[in-house]
Amino acid sequence: MKLKMKANRNEKNMLKNDFDKEMNLWALESIGTVALGCRLNCFDPNLPADSPEWQLIQCVHDLFATANELDFKPSLWRYYSTPTFKKAMKLYEHHENLTKYFIKKGKEQLKTKPDNEKGV
Repeated sequence: MKLKMKANRNEKNMLKNDFDKEMNLWALESIGTVALGCRLNCFDPNLPADSPEWQLIQCVHDLFATANELDFKPSLWRYYSTPTFKKAMKLYEHHENLTKYFIKKGKEQLKTKPDNEKGV
């Protein structure tokens, strides 16, 4: 991440790209490593758009944007299923399915690791 941040600086030594997005990717990568037991490769510029890793990254970003819309803007979603609410429910379902995929993948990796590499 340090190398990527150094490469994305302009002539005033400021980051060219969105720092928030970079921090979100770093947080997602860290959480994925700890909770799911595998790297998500969030910083890989060649990550295919149809890969489960990229889908999870995009899903999390979409969830944050949709949750922000539902929570902080006036809406009738509490009384009526609005299109934004329906979109949020589909995103939550997609996120759940992707997370289950990575948990299953992590369990399979644990089975193949020797006992001294399994951790706590």
